[in-house]
Amino acid sequence: MIMDDRLTTLRAMADSSPEPLVRAWAINELFKFNEHHDEHGRFAESDGPSRADTRLWNRVEKQGGFTNQPFSGENPKTGFALSLFPEREEAIKCAEFDPGDIHTYIGANKDALKQEGNYLGAWHDVETGIVYLDVSKITPSADEAFRLCQQYSQEGYYDLGTTSTVITKDEAERRRTVVEGVQGHG
Repeated sequence: MIMDDRLTTLRAMADSSPEPLVRAWAINELFKFNEHHDEHGRFAESDGPSRADTRLWNRVEKQGGFTNQPFSGENPKTGFALSLFPEREEAIKCAEFDPGDIHTYIGANKDALKQEGNYLGAWHDVETGIVYLDVSKITPSADEAFRLCQQYSQEGYYDLGTTSTVITKDEAERRRTVVEGVQGHG
């Protein structure tokens, strides 16, 4: 929460301070929080994965996934994350997943990821060996998350508070989805 307050203050200073030196300092501080931003605090295009992409990739490797707002750097800690945009989901074989996949996904979906309340989600389904990337939303209740998973044909949702995945599809339906949707690099 303190980090969110600091980021809000820095954004306000970068956007509206009458003092050029204060604006420059605030932009520099914001840049430290999110390496997807250029020296003006705006989203920066690049040809390859950034250190931020690599850090997110490491979170998939070590923690099984993440929920992150790539343009603000926010990592929410409460609520229930799920994808409401099945058409934007990407499934990648874990053995072929690398930081470039995150970089490419952010670039291809930046219109949706820049919208208020949208996050980049990643989940490594260890049972299937698939990493899913998606545009996620966060709901305040598990009941609402379950209902939305059913409505949008989602595998499940992620409980940010307990850091656990809740599967909402039965096993046969999950296998059918995996066979139909997996992509590889080859």
